[in-house]
Amino acid sequence: MKHVLRRALGPAPALFAFLSVSCGQQAQTVTLRSLDASADVSFLCLGLRGNESYPRSLDQCPDLDPTDSDEARHLMALVTQPNRGEVAVVDITGARVVDEEPSVPGSNFLPVGANPGSIVSTPGGVATFVGVSRPGREGIFALPSSCILTRLSVEPTRDITTWSACRLPSAPDAMAVLLDSNDVPCTGAVTSEDVQDGRECPAKLSTEVTPGRRVLAVSLPDRGGIALIDAQDLLNRPPGEYQPCAIDRWVPLRADAREPNLKENVEKAGLVETDRFPGLPHEDDPAPSSRPSGFAKLDDPVTGEHRLFVADHEASVIHDLDTSDVCAMADTKAPLRPMSFLDPNRFVTTSRVAVSPLTTTGSRYLYAIDDLDTGSVMTFDVSPGSTDRAPLLRKRAKWTPREPPDRIKFDAPISDITFGLRDRPALDPVSGTSTVGVLCNPAATGVPQDPLNDVAIQSQYWPKPDYSAGAAASNLRGIFAFAALSTGTVAVIDVEDFDEACRRPGARNFGTAEDFRGCAPESEDDERDYPASSFPVPPDPNTRVTNELSCEIVEPHRPRSATLALNDSDRGNRAPALRTRPKLIDVTGRSLGVDTTDEGKKHPHLLGVNFGPAANEHAAVYIGTTLFETTSADNPLVIDPAKANESSLVLSFAEPRSYVPQSGAAAVYEGKLIDQRLAARYQYNGPGVPATFTDAGNLFCGAGIEDVPNARLRGASLGVTEQADLDTFATQHADTVVITSELLDENDAYWTKGSGAKCGSDLPGATATGFVECGAVLGTGTKPSQYRELRITKATVGTLEVEPKAAPTGTELSDRLANFVECCFPTVVAYEVRATNEWIVAPFEHRMVASTDADRRCVPDQGQLTSLLSGGRVVEVSCDPASPRCKKNGDPIIGFARVGDPQKPATMASRDVACVVEDPSSDTQTIGTSPFTQCIHQGLTTRFVIYRGQQASERDMQFLWQVVGSFSPFTFPLATGSDPNSVPRRILYSNELGQVVVADGSTKGLVLVDPGSFATVQFY
Repeated sequence: MKHVLRRALGPAPALFAFLSVSCGQQAQTVTLRSLDASADVSFLCLGLRGNESYPRSLDQCPDLDPTDSDEARHLMALVTQPNRGEVAVVDITGARVVDEEPSVPGSNFLPVGANPGSIVSTPGGVATFVGVSRPGREGIFALPSSCILTRLSVEPTRDITTWSACRLPSAPDAMAVLLDSNDVPCTGAVTSEDVQDGRECPAKLSTEVTPGRRVLAVSLPDRGGIALIDAQDLLNRPPGEYQPCAIDRWVPLRADAREPNLKENVEKAGLVETDRFPGLPHEDDPAPSSRPSGFAKLDDPVTGEHRLFVADHEASVIHDLDTSDVCAMADTKAPLRPMSFLDPNRFVTTSRVAVSPLTTTGSRYLYAIDDLDTGSVMTFDVSPGSTDRAPLLRKRAKWTPREPPDRIKFDAPISDITFGLRDRPALDPVSGTSTVGVLCNPAATGVPQDPLNDVAIQSQYWPKPDYSAGAAASNLRGIFAFAALSTGTVAVIDVEDFDEACRRPGARNFGTAEDFRGCAPESEDDERDYPASSFPVPPDPNTRVTNELSCEIVEPHRPRSATLALNDSDRGNRAPALRTRPKLIDVTGRSLGVDTTDEGKKHPHLLGVNFGPAANEHAAVYIGTTLFETTSADNPLVIDPAKANESSLVLSFAEPRSYVPQSGAAAVYEGKLIDQRLAARYQYNGPGVPATFTDAGNLFCGAGIEDVPNARLRGASLGVTEQADLDTFATQHADTVVITSELLDENDAYWTKGSGAKCGSDLPGATATGFVECGAVLGTGTKPSQYRELRITKATVGTLEVEPKAAPTGTELSDRLANFVECCFPTVVAYEVRATNEWIVAPFEHRMVASTDADRRCVPDQGQLTSLLSGGRVVEVSCDPASPRCKKNGDPIIGFARVGDPQKPATMASRDVACVVEDPSSDTQTIGTSPFTQCIHQGLTTRFVIYRGQQASERDMQFLWQVVGSFSPFTFPLATGSDPNSVPRRILYSNELGQVVVADGSTKGLVLVDPGSFATVQFY
């Protein structure tokens, strides 16, 4: 027998006005009636027939009942209004806010206790429960759906005494409705029998279709556990009373932090133990008790899982409770373990969690917002049978070393997060049915017209030539997370994009390793119907992929791209490209020629390289929206230094997220690693003892300083093998301290009455002492001499050991010069640190960290997270003067290597021992094909070679370029031009609407957004 709710809806509702706008435009608004600041929202479904209404299962809304065509299904949203102590009812289907009391002007809502917060509805829509937190009046109010619509004139006036309610021992936080397979309460003091006959507001939960006793799970943070309350027992209470709640069962939560298997997680991500601080975190858990917070409920009829994940604001755990038998609920399962991979000693807690639907591969994930780092989300694998308890680590974390490897990071705090499954399944042309979750598959064989082949359905997801349909950035088809940011925007995160396989370049990778597009190796035996094209390919009527420039534009648990990663005249730059070609300028800012004329050959050349030996790995780069390639006759990219008349470089697409938006970059000869600082003490420590340079700022390792031992290691990585040559490379490429201070004033007493009067008296060939000699030898701060330059022989966190570059190491002259410098600069000095005999690429990438031993040496990090950060220093490629291939028509192609005098000590020899090629037109033009591959700059994003000019490069000479078209995350606004304020409090995804729903703590009340079209409806 159907349960009838006799309540009128009022006037015929207006239809929604969903205004579609394109990606990146301002969301359009339909203004309805005003709600106050909202805290939480819950949905239920009501079937309406005339003046009667019927509770329905949520999944039956908002469609018409095919067996009862005169019944309209309306989706209702109940929204807590904490400032008013009320609950607003919004008829989503009717696009109106329900006025509960027509006899009173204005908006009238359902009165409940002060400070209403969490709100939940039963799955069959019979009742809704609201937690209130007024001090001394904490409790729960039950709102039967029979009394949530406009009051009829013959009915009694509603107030707070209309509802059944009960008092809690402390303020509630999160709530959830659990389905208990046992119909019998856990204790005899609770009854779940219906005693609703004759009530003004009846609510019989036994009429709901989904089987199971309805049990309210209520977190009580101050009590450290969860109260289980029989929902029907609460509804049975006499309205207007406020007696203590009958706790059917109390579930205390544990606060102890059991350690997860960190090693397993590290190995899965392809990292090594040295990527993290050694030792397990939190050896002594400081949390004395649990303080439960947000819930994530899971009831999956497919897998049979019934779980409740509970965030904890005080204990560093996320509780994982089995709710299949409510009376047996206990916190005995190993909890999920929030932690920070980069800072494992930090105590991590959470307050908001969300659990995803099951992916097509049977995986499930939980997202948790870090309480301290509120702009980051941790990902946990909670798939059936998963034993992982720690946050997942990204497998491609080394490509984004600026980001934590175990976090989804945003620039603003995250208010709340939710998951949504979105699909618009294509119809089978024969059966007329559709299946949710069919993956786009470019490898499908057959023809679209063949109904017996899977391609008949899968082809409908292939991108159209004009990208009007099929796989695309704005076509959200799959499982996604939606994060409500404090900035009033919602960010979209990829979990499983059903079209991911079709979001890729048309070019194929038949190599043995991942290519520069981020594409994994493929077998040439793997026959596909889209061509193995060159890089890249334009849209083609027969293509099955988007022809985007990277295979990594879609990555699970990463922010989604807002656009297709393409560069063309219609879209502009939506993938990385150069704004213009790199320009060479001198220290005065004057542009220098880099062509093949006699004047151009004097200067260094920066040129791109082939990504690999395969035909579709040739050098290519977008400059603006024009593609330049080595194979193009119309837009050639010349990378042979014997022929190139313009500078160039190439951009890697292995990880689009590696690019900094609209980033300017440079390669600077002997560029600064530390700009001028007035903060150091220089000290001469006696004969045979290294002089020291100390800065209390402790900047040296973080700045990437490279001393003699580390320069020696780099020389070996460049192919230098002889020990004497390694010594030469180390002394010629170790970083340099340059003292930039001016001398004390000539009339300072230090020069006339102090020890400064004797400065220089022991220098060979000195003609004066004191201020005069210091000035003559050292020059000024703006025009320093070579004697102000100190080679760094050892770098630690806050101290550098140095020696004068102008004297052989370990000689008496070196000692005298070191002593002389201290004498001339007796106080705190200004200084800068520069590279030596090489180019610095800015922004500077390096792997230097402080060692864990007592002296805190600056050493290269051995972890995988920083493995791609070794390209910040570039050694010029020079040509062997003895090689006939170094000349063209008798003229040198590039600058010759410095031969030097082998009879001089290695520390003084001015000669090149690394990156000396025999044929500059072939030896360094292709990555991975010659011993000189390490001489090619291979940073996170750029690839190039710097060839020496026939004149020596000068300090602060630089190549400049700018990259445009970087990765843009998919976000959409909640705020509008007319009402820019938005403070999202709660975010849900409505499967019934296919929309994101936000309870807004500012002036918007409730916001609905279609993330596919960006149409927004706001209730005021």
